[in-house]
Amino acid sequence: MAHIIVSIRSAKSNVRPPTYPTVQLISRHTRLQNGGQTLPGNFTTHMNEDPVDSRKTVLYFTAEETLLILKICRERGLSFGNVYVVLGQIAMGRLLCRRYAQGLMTEEEWEFRKMELTYTTGSINVRPYLDREWYTRGGAENPMLSIGFYVYPMSFVPLRPEGAHSTFDTLLSRQRFWYRCGNMKKCANGLLKHPLFLDIGSVRYPQIITAMKELGSKAKTSSLRKENLSISATDQAKLGMVFSFGGSNFGSADKLLPREFPVGGTSPRIYLRCSGLRLRCRPGEIYLGASTFRNELELVVYWDNNVTDRAIIEEWLQEVKNAASYYL
Repeated sequence: MAHIIVSIRSAKSNVRPPTYPTVQLISRHTRLQNGGQTLPGNFTTHMNEDPVDSRKTVLYFTAEETLLILKICRERGLSFGNVYVVLGQIAMGRLLCRRYAQGLMTEEEWEFRKMELTYTTGSINVRPYLDREWYTRGGAENPMLSIGFYVYPMSFVPLRPEGAHSTFDTLLSRQRFWYRCGNMKKCANGLLKHPLFLDIGSVRYPQIITAMKELGSKAKTSSLRKENLSISATDQAKLGMVFSFGGSNFGSADKLLPREFPVGGTSPRIYLRCSGLRLRCRPGEIYLGASTFRNELELVVYWDNNVTDRAIIEEWLQEVKNAASYYL
């Protein structure tokens, strides 16, 4: 799935407030140089240079369950995009508690994970902030065009030994759950309302592209590299920022993919029965996506199977669905 970045701006958007204190927001992101944690996996010193084995797994909610979930989110003044990130963090906490209870995690790693923050990343729809004529004449219906990205720091994963098999409330009360979801919305709105929102993204993209090119060059010479050593969760956090997972809430696919063709015709000749997306992961990436099709909410995970085992991913995704059923 290709992400294409464009910069189509109206004359009004080119007017910059000359004295706005932008340094604080930009430096806030540059300070996030290391730390974080993710699901257990086979992390190594040269994993970024290895080929990726992208995989996919999906779980669904019924139309009735979907309607209830979205209704509860709206009543709270939230979108599912504000909520599902917190669900993913809680699900990760349950999985980690279970591994600790089963003796699959050292005391050192357990103590580290109890205090370590988590970082998630995802896409932002930039199209509404660009040229209005372009947007109204078809730009709004191009979901892969004009995408920005955010990095969202979250507080520590709630971890307690008894949280492996007890209720979700043992790890995080409903009150704290909704507080975290509201904080997610607050942080996202703060970024979107920044007057230099587009410029902040434009500054970051060249650096990301350069970094990806460097990884590609290293991969071509991988046969000459030194031994590929395993990295613990604690050491991984010292080497750079560790994202728990990335992802996005795609929204309703029904609005983007008509069910019948020709559109608006009285006698359809083609019927759309199913649809799907394919994402080629980066090394070690875990991507949690959400969308609705024919009024059914779909949770999908794309991941690098060379780094994270399918069993761990499927256990985590099931916990995401269980958490949604519990809190929503």
